[in-house]
Amino acid sequence: MIDMAHPNVLDPTTAQNRKVAIGKYRDNKPYTGQRGTDTADRIDNDVLEITSAVFIPLSRMVLIEYNHFGARPGHIIQYLNTFLPNSDANRWEFELVAQEPDRGISDVEDSDDIRSIEFKLDISHGPIRNKEKNEKKRESLLMDIIDDSVKTHDVFGANVATLAFSNGRSRKDNVIKPDQLVDLVKELNLEDELFESVKVRYKSPKTGNIENIDLKNAGILKKVIMKDEDGNSGWELVADEMQMDYYVNGRTGDSKYLALGPFEVKALPEIVTDFPADQDSE
Repeated sequence: MIDMAHPNVLDPTTAQNRKVAIGKYRDNKPYTGQRGTDTADRIDNDVLEITSAVFIPLSRMVLIEYNHFGARPGHIIQYLNTFLPNSDANRWEFELVAQEPDRGISDVEDSDDIRSIEFKLDISHGPIRNKEKNEKKRESLLMDIIDDSVKTHDVFGANVATLAFSNGRSRKDNVIKPDQLVDLVKELNLEDELFESVKVRYKSPKTGNIENIDLKNAGILKKVIMKDEDGNSGWELVADEMQMDYYVNGRTGDSKYLALGPFEVKALPEIVTDFPADQDSE
């Protein structure tokens, strides 16, 4: 954790909230340059990416800024767990459970009528980097198909490739199986820049209607704010905007933690403060 903003103790609504900046060092550093020239200078110092987060204890919720090169929820979990005892006799663990939108990937999984799935691939970043480590035949076959599509489009100089599967009218017994589709998609790293979108057309068991959903953005509750900013806003401004949007626009998801209950009240353990001298930190 790089920094934490002082809460407004005079505001009972947000007095317990904590706005923090979490840093993650980049392994692959970019270059500095000047527009209109061929200058490309290496960066000697370490490059630190900042991710803003807002902890809201009353709702047992954390709002986390998306930074492609910054800390992800998994990094935050790993960092906070370093301060908790972890022995057989006294084991504590911090956990983050993703909040899914009302129509998320589970809605697709519960459907018995999948009409089509379309992968839109951004191949402007070069060869495919999303090769599966999992050797299951179904997943590796899909990645082979995607890889071949990327290579074919690259031959023609195209920057975008589209790969679609759908149920044909003449083969009603050969339909897309929802459980297999969801398992397949879960195997993919949809955060990779390769996947611009993964759109599914299906009949929702929740609404009873034919719906369209982008699975790349459906796995976790997300919202776009600060659309007109240039991307260079300070971390505290980003955290302020996240918190304000949460309270102004209905406190989305504030009671979803109840589904994880029942809960037990426990006294927190003594925080670990002694770390090995060579321990790495994010």
